[in-house]
Amino acid sequence: MINSECLRVFEERLAQKIKKQLGKLDEDIHSGKARAAAKGLALSGFMINEVKGLCIRVLELRVDYIFEILTDLPFRYSRMLGASISEISLKYFPANLGEVYTRLDAIIRFTNNERARDSVINKVLEVNNTEIERFRNLLDQFLLNLKINEKSLIRKIWEHPVWSKVIAGVILAICGVIVKIVWDKLTK
Repeated sequence: MINSECLRVFEERLAQKIKKQLGKLDEDIHSGKARAAAKGLALSGFMINEVKGLCIRVLELRVDYIFEILTDLPFRYSRMLGASISEISLKYFPANLGEVYTRLDAIIRFTNNERARDSVINKVLEVNNTEIERFRNLLDQFLLNLKINEKSLIRKIWEHPVWSKVIAGVILAICGVIVKIVWDKLTK
């Protein structure tokens, strides 16, 4: 499988994973509302904090999902691979929080607690930025590992008892052809 195919599969798997994750988040929010209502806390900061925690966990898990999928695919190192992976991945960490903001906004409106909006949104934005940084660090490590493994494969072939002789034989044959061509030109 070549990198373009791997990237396509990566994008599809990640989109599916995120879709499931958002469905689970909605279920968890609904369950949290029911628990909070049972305790008489449905319109309190308790509910907002619970949803904030759920949203933070969603962002943290996204980075884990990305690298779970990446390591499962047979990528080969290339200089442009990191940019392609970033382009696909970072759309799930928008600066405005995207679908995560929608859920936070809905719960803030539900609890009618606008005073909490700024602090809650800022905390989740802070986590979003932290997770983007974690993603970038892990991506650098992932790419470095691909590059090392690629060089390691070349070294293994070069050091292999049979393949090293085949390579040496090919090099000697090429040198022999070059020497013959040069000799023929000099003796004419």
